[in-house]
Amino acid sequence: MRLSRASAVGVYACVHLAQTERSPVQAGRVAEAIGQHPDYLIKILQRLTRDGILSSIRGPAGGFRLARPAGDISLLQIVEAIDGRTVRGPEAEVTAPHLDKARSSMEMQLGKITRFAQELLSGSTLADLIA
Repeated sequence: MRLSRASAVGVYACVHLAQTERSPVQAGRVAEAIGQHPDYLIKILQRLTRDGILSSIRGPAGGFRLARPAGDISLLQIVEAIDGRTVRGPEAEVTAPHLDKARSSMEMQLGKITRFAQELLSGSTLADLIA
């Protein structure tokens, strides 16, 4: 299983927003606080806004803030907003018939990993990371 850098940055940005006051925080300030380039971060924040994790306010006093309480936002929701499914299957297709059993076994194991990762991430919230 591999989570992207963008997912990790998204989680850190959300944690930062959860720790700030309820007023919107400009993307540049979030980027500075978590050590990321603003242009990179803005794309991540936009994805999180599109999926209802963040809300954005335009204008000079605008910025981003959590759309719901930190305890209502799971890490899985953040990761899936950015990366889609958290675990992907093997990159290479194997077509050799003598490997069918191995491929089937591998797919079952990856399915178990996927379910475990999803359970773990869905059971953890932003509030858990802050506590």
